[in-house]
Amino acid sequence: MHCAHPFCRTLALAVGLGLILSTQSVFPQAKPAREAIAAAYKVFEAAYFKGDAEAIAKQYTLDAELFLPNGPIVKGRQAIQEVWKNLVSSGGNKLRIETIEVQEAGNWAYETGKFVAMTPDGKVIADAKYLVIWKRDESGEWKTHRDIPNSNVPMKQP
Repeated sequence: MHCAHPFCRTLALAVGLGLILSTQSVFPQAKPAREAIAAAYKVFEAAYFKGDAEAIAKQYTLDAELFLPNGPIVKGRQAIQEVWKNLVSSGGNKLRIETIEVQEAGNWAYETGKFVAMTPDGKVIADAKYLVIWKRDESGEWKTHRDIPNSNVPMKQP
């Protein structure tokens, strides 16, 4: 059915424009996920060295989940901060994170990578790979939503 009334043309134009705009990011000035993740890991590595669990935890969404090996899921930013407080202790340890892949879709992204944590004298204390699901929050900032590390050290056989 064809409508020649000016209102129909205006309505069709508005609907078409709405469809175009709905496919655009809500945060047009926001950084692409890969760039934001690289910046976040610089902050993360510095906080790890300082032993600053609070700065690390701020990089997680409020309802984030941390899937540590051989343990229950740690739920929520505050609980994750407590875990990191135990992991980073008084600081001084170094962390090297390498992002392998980032795929972004709207306000979600996933990332794979690997990391090595070392004592100040260079002794390796963690050698692992990971999968992280990132979520862009209300302010347009990318935050870790699900964090799944997995050690490269083989499990001991019973």
